[in-house]
Amino acid sequence: MVISPFLFLALSVGIGYLQGSSMAKNSKIAVVTTVPSVEEGLKGTNGINFDYKDEASAQAAIKDEKIKGYLTIDQEDSVLKAVYHGETSLESGIKLAVTNKLNELQYQLNRSAANLSQEQEKRLSQTVDLLRRLMNLRKTKKLFKPLRLRGSVSSFI
Repeated sequence: MVISPFLFLALSVGIGYLQGSSMAKNSKIAVVTTVPSVEEGLKGTNGINFDYKDEASAQAAIKDEKIKGYLTIDQEDSVLKAVYHGETSLESGIKLAVTNKLNELQYQLNRSAANLSQEQEKRLSQTVDLLRRLMNLRKTKKLFKPLRLRGSVSSFI
């Protein structure tokens, strides 16, 4: 009678562990692509693997519950096209990571196809200038006397 709660707890933890490990195995998304820059750009993205080289093997892996789904990525006329195939929707974290990487690759394709001059490249490479202005608080009016700030300089960034 004294041991039964501990046995129940151990059994619950064991079942939870087994379920978690089996879910982790099939939570991956396979990427099927013939575009080398896509494979290179997406390597290292969590939740993605490149173990399947064609759609037929990826579909078989879904049926065997080895993967959750697969993503086909092709390039047509300098435009990347991605299609997700699966029984459940694509996880938002994976979708965001893949979308960001593909947008970056599409941007690179667009720039290389545009054949820009050095001056145009320089203009496109410009970034925002962010300035910081520091303000001396002792010279400003104090609106709230109960609030005391330590230090004489505050930053607005």
